[in-house]
Amino acid sequence: MAKKFRELRKAMRPEAQVRVHEKAKAIKAELRQVRYCFQEQLVAELEVEQATVTKIEKKAGM
Repeated sequence: MAKKFRELRKAMRPEAQVRVHEKAKAIKAELRQVRYCFQEQLVAELEVEQATVTKIEKKAGM
């Protein structure tokens, strides 16, 4: 049976946990930036406000 990530993380050395946490933060930041760029493109194409695109994405569960 597969192990839960929480269990795997507990078995990691503290410094490895910190590295993983920092890497995850960097990936999240990059995804936010890419998502924002995509939103800007949609705003330009659809000629709507960015808040409108954000609402659409939230409704769609994106």
